[in-house]
Amino acid sequence: MNVVAEMAAAAGIAVPEVLVLDVPGHNLAVVGGRWRRPEDPITIAVSRDVLVDLDRDGTTGVVAIAVSSAVNGDLRMAHTLCAVQAAYGIAVAVFLAPVDARARRLLRRLAAVARGTASPEQEKAAVEGALSFEGGNGVAASLAFLTWRLNFWITNLILVGPALALPWRARRYLADSTAVQLTRQPQIVLDGLQRLAGLTPRLPGASYAASCFVLDPSPDGRPADGEPDLAQEVGLAVAVHPPIGRRLERLDRLAGRTSERSPARHRPRGVLAALVLSLVLVPLAVLFVAVLLALVLTCVLLAVTVLGLGVLIVVGSLHAVLRGPA
Repeated sequence: MNVVAEMAAAAGIAVPEVLVLDVPGHNLAVVGGRWRRPEDPITIAVSRDVLVDLDRDGTTGVVAIAVSSAVNGDLRMAHTLCAVQAAYGIAVAVFLAPVDARARRLLRRLAAVARGTASPEQEKAAVEGALSFEGGNGVAASLAFLTWRLNFWITNLILVGPALALPWRARRYLADSTAVQLTRQPQIVLDGLQRLAGLTPRLPGASYAASCFVLDPSPDGRPADGEPDLAQEVGLAVAVHPPIGRRLERLDRLAGRTSERSPARHRPRGVLAALVLSLVLVPLAVLFVAVLLALVLTCVLLAVTVLGLGVLIVVGSLHAVLRGPA
């Protein structure tokens, strides 16, 4: 595609490969390794419907956003996002491996991926298993897994999830503004993104790579029927994509026009309003943190108790067997 070559030249990077997806839907993504240098290869994956239903200017605008995402280092951040979430699954698999066959099976798949002997289907299954591991085969494994899962949901929903998702939402805004710099025509980027959002951004099988797409492939928070959803599986309380209305509003301002898509949100101003907010929010925040710490401590104590009982039963039985009859 000439458009991809033009945007790559404007960004000063090697021309990306183009992968055309023959699937229903209108969306595109940038994928590749941990991009660090301009000569490192990246791939633009675009659905065929985008090429058919968008004109040249619209295609230029959305391709510029995808290229800008790679240039800004979003591929490294996407790897980090998946790595942190996969670390949860790997940790619980190691934790349950002595008592759970599914955990051992997942570890064998991950070992095959690390050795480079896994097929693409096996690698996909291993990554999905690490991101959404469901263990607990047997009483002891089920109790240990439920305890772990409770800790996971509390920490991920409140602490880890927002710390990963909120910066990624800011990167979406950065990619839009960088695309304006590449094209030097804010209106092209605005119209292309607006037209793409007005079509069908949902793509089958894309929810696990939602962070790589220009638009959320599950725009209403629900993937296609029967498909897993990354945000639900890993417990993200915040979507990795900001609302499309806010992105269009910001591009509107860059284009030098007053946005009429959404009314301006009222923000309290003045010393009195700030004082009232602080008096209300600070105690609530302190109470929330205290409750959160209490829940985490309770879960940790429960986990230690369950594991301690398990170890006590096993050690006691072995001691009785080894000691022999009195």
